[in-house]
Amino acid sequence: MRQVTGRTVMDYINQMLLMEASWLLRNTDETTVQIADRLHFSSQASFCRFFTRLKGLSPKAYRNGK
Repeated sequence: MRQVTGRTVMDYINQMLLMEASWLLRNTDETTVQIADRLHFSSQASFCRFFTRLKGLSPKAYRNGK
């Protein structure tokens, strides 16, 4: 796949996780702990690191529209 698209399967998986997390943060009242659990992260901290690394904002800042 990488030879054709320049992206790995993991890139696509991460992008889908990021899209789902972004939607949940903006459209539900679930806590970051609940979202992390729903998306099968091992902890809230690992979810926050993942989200911040890919989005450039913490989940809290993203939810608050900053």
